[in-house]
Amino acid sequence: MSLSPERREAICDWLTANNIDFADIPLDGRIVEDQTAGVIRYEVIIRDLPSGGILHERLTAGQRVISPPPPHPWRETREAPLLIPAPDRFPA
Repeated sequence: MSLSPERREAICDWLTANNIDFADIPLDGRIVEDQTAGVIRYEVIIRDLPSGGILHERLTAGQRVISPPPPHPWRETREAPLLIPAPDRFPA
């Protein structure tokens, strides 16, 4: 996905005005403004995996089966209060 510098800057300014750190949002991340609920829902990259791997199984003798982190960063959806609505139109 390619954004013009003007569009990217306008979106980043809007996210910042709503106390959202745009650096955590992937370029293809979903951002939803829900004016009815008064929130913004957005995807972020989870950067800190606790063990560097995923615990799949704990064996009876205490061994742990751990796989390496996935090739793609983990993501989760978060919500923030909608403080400033998005403009009707962002630059192209």
